[in-house]
Amino acid sequence: MPLVPDGIDLEQMAQYFKDNDVEDFLVDMLLALAKSKPVDPEEFMIDFIRERRMKRKSTDTEDEEEDDDDDVEEMPPPPVERFNKQRMSVDLQSESDTVRNFVAEWVDENDDVLGPQKLKRLGTAKLNFARRSTDDGEVRVRSREVLDWNHDFLAQDPRKTVPIAQSLLEDYVDCDKLGVDKKRLDTWIELVHENYIAENPFHHWVHGFHVMTVVITLLSEGGDVFTTPLTHFAALIGALSHDVGHPGFNNDYLVKSKNALAIRYNDNAVLENMHAALAFELMLGEEVQANFLHAMPTDDFAVVRKTVISVILATDMKVHFDIVSQLQAFASAKGDADEDKSKDLVLRVIVHAADLSNPVLPTERARDWAYRAVLEFHNQAELEKKEGLPFAPFMEPHPDNVIELAKLQVGFVSFVVKPYWLALTQILPRLQHRVDQLEENLRYWNKTKEEALAKAEGDKQ
Repeated sequence: MPLVPDGIDLEQMAQYFKDNDVEDFLVDMLLALAKSKPVDPEEFMIDFIRERRMKRKSTDTEDEEEDDDDDVEEMPPPPVERFNKQRMSVDLQSESDTVRNFVAEWVDENDDVLGPQKLKRLGTAKLNFARRSTDDGEVRVRSREVLDWNHDFLAQDPRKTVPIAQSLLEDYVDCDKLGVDKKRLDTWIELVHENYIAENPFHHWVHGFHVMTVVITLLSEGGDVFTTPLTHFAALIGALSHDVGHPGFNNDYLVKSKNALAIRYNDNAVLENMHAALAFELMLGEEVQANFLHAMPTDDFAVVRKTVISVILATDMKVHFDIVSQLQAFASAKGDADEDKSKDLVLRVIVHAADLSNPVLPTERARDWAYRAVLEFHNQAELEKKEGLPFAPFMEPHPDNVIELAKLQVGFVSFVVKPYWLALTQILPRLQHRVDQLEENLRYWNKTKEEALAKAEGDKQ
């Protein structure tokens, strides 16, 4: 059989390839394919072609009179491997029950992500570990310093961060232009601080404040092109109050215990609905003058309210994987996406990313936050056992159990956080350094797990 089909002129074909840069393009795509080794090569190549086409369209429409240096843009990185629920289901089959149960908490009941194997929903063993004390030293910092990724939020006196939050909002928002009452905004921030539960190991004021600072950073790293002054302000307000009133227990507990909040919100995104409602109740309450939007036009108020509610509801872990899919679709579509829907999506993506930013922090900071999150899990499991309620086995171990802590973090980073932040860098490429830090943290947790397992094995001998 001839290598060249009849009717094909090799010289004409070679010239066509040369004139249209086909050969270089194919080489680039195949090199990217070999480097990424995606599970679905065909889908990867489709995305690569789409990215290259968007680049060409952008280049063709540039102003020819611009300086040559301004015309040169870096090629976008090869598209990341698409998040795929079925593929994740297969990958999870080789994981421990601890990891599989944890990922299950991030999946909507109607999604068949975890495969046919049934999860263990009731633990039996009771582990006893010594609690680690936490030294929350008093640290004075200026408002700009808290935007450093390495800043130690947990070392600060929470009360002293309230004026910093107030200062940040005034620095990054033109309150006068938007019709925001600064004095009442300060009062509202005080109320939000007071309505976070300080005794929670993780979901307290400092967490909410930290999330707001990360949102500021993500917006300054390119996310602000998707905002208006109103929605920019609303995203910060939503971030600060996104966990206000959090009881230290998750939605699953509230539903199982038939808590009044679960009844009020029909078992649907119970905490997230409560946080959004409480944020506005504190603002509009008659006892204290905290309505910083009182002078804002009705239409503008509606935009702020809609955005605050939207970004808070996006922190519900049950919608996480849907947001990942939407984010990846948007990154692929780019200029073809609906502008208004895209702006709403990106704001939700950014606030949710900030809420999931602990694993992209420097290792020491990530470790401290992970300890607190797992301690809160443990406290809930202990309460559920006491009340005779079923509990998720991954929540039972105390974080002083290094093996279980490390296992949980490896699963969390690998299956939940990493796919999300990889997709985020497709629209905000300047955040690649955080993904690099995430990879470093993943190596740390894997090493910690292996060392703890080896030590445990040695202790048996």
